[in-house]
Amino acid sequence: MRRIYFEYLIGLTVIFLVSIYSYAFIVYKLSTDYEYILRDHQAEAYQQLLDVISSVKTETETLDIIQAYADKTRQNLRVVNLSSAPQLVQHVFSDPNINSYYYDEDYLWFRLSNSRTLYELSDNKDSFLRQKIRFENRLIWVFAITGFALSGLFLVWRIKRRLNNLEQVTISFSNGDLYQRASEKNSIKLGTLNKSFNVMADKICDLINSNKSLTNAVAHELRTPIFRIQWQADILSDLELPAAQSKAVARIIADTEEMEDMVDELLYYARLERGGSELQLQSININEWLQERCEFWRKETRLELVHVVSAIPVGLNVDLKLFNRAVDNIVRNAFKFARTKIVIEVWSSDEDVVIEIHDDGKGVGSEHWPYLFDPFYSANAARNKGKTGHGLGLAIVKQVCDHHGARVSVADSYLNGACFSLSFPRQRARSMSVNAHQSC
Repeated sequence: MRRIYFEYLIGLTVIFLVSIYSYAFIVYKLSTDYEYILRDHQAEAYQQLLDVISSVKTETETLDIIQAYADKTRQNLRVVNLSSAPQLVQHVFSDPNINSYYYDEDYLWFRLSNSRTLYELSDNKDSFLRQKIRFENRLIWVFAITGFALSGLFLVWRIKRRLNNLEQVTISFSNGDLYQRASEKNSIKLGTLNKSFNVMADKICDLINSNKSLTNAVAHELRTPIFRIQWQADILSDLELPAAQSKAVARIIADTEEMEDMVDELLYYARLERGGSELQLQSININEWLQERCEFWRKETRLELVHVVSAIPVGLNVDLKLFNRAVDNIVRNAFKFARTKIVIEVWSSDEDVVIEIHDDGKGVGSEHWPYLFDPFYSANAARNKGKTGHGLGLAIVKQVCDHHGARVSVADSYLNGACFSLSFPRQRARSMSVNAHQSC
């Protein structure tokens, strides 16, 4: 965002400078500078006036008049012989019809008719009046540039204020708060962008709700035909069938059981995603709870399962049913991919209790980490095919953590496999409402 503001200010500055340069180029290069013409006419008229004065006055009296004029107008007067003048001035005044000439724009050279004496008038820059005029001319530029800078900053501030409002709404919406909408007040909105965002948000919200409803409905409706297939397959399995048919029936039963597991996970995930129920929080000692669970898990695997007990007793307030499902999902996920060993560690800080599950499998490529907890996402390139499950286990873990105000992440493990971390707050209220990711 800062880059946009910086580019905007740079763009305004460039436009300002180009405008000034264009003005100078058009006035001084492409067209006649009438200010210079007027100045030449004034110099010629001044010289002619002196000619009239010199016709009735002596040379000394004329010089005194010129000197008085120079003093009054805060200029320096210098009397120079034609042979001592600069070469360009000598060349110009070699023409007897020319009696006045501006040299380097700041020096007015003139002479009286039929005279070889030249007079040079130049601004007395050390005079108080000239210094004040020069200061005020510079002050005009200071005010012009300052005014331009302040107006540019004001415009940037106005745009920044409106963009920040829209940015905050966008961030909240992307984090799952589907109720967020951008303000459409004239003092806040950014053209039609706020209205367009709200239209988009409404459509996304409707699409998500439709998707949730469809998933829930499909999962419910699938249960009945799955049950019928299982019931009929069970009846067939009790009959005396040829070996090939018995194997086919066994495969049907296995497939329907797998479908039933998937439907159960779909419904469980949909219930978590829908939210609205209260967490049944209870206090547990995480070390004691993990020791009991490890004894249970060791009965289901041949892998080496190590529980590194925290030196300090650590307590948590969690919904034990949801918490057990989250940790169990990650541990069973490790069962699929570990080669020989799984390590569960617990450590704590002042605010969080962290449970880490390490495995010595192939690990998960870092390009999959941001999406690994999305429903139905599969990182087959990083894991063995046929072991990915239904793609809802880690999504359920993420939902459980969201409801508890916890975090789940994945990283590389020191066992060269994957490390899944669950970070739960150390202190939680005794009861809270599960409002995370409610439908709008």
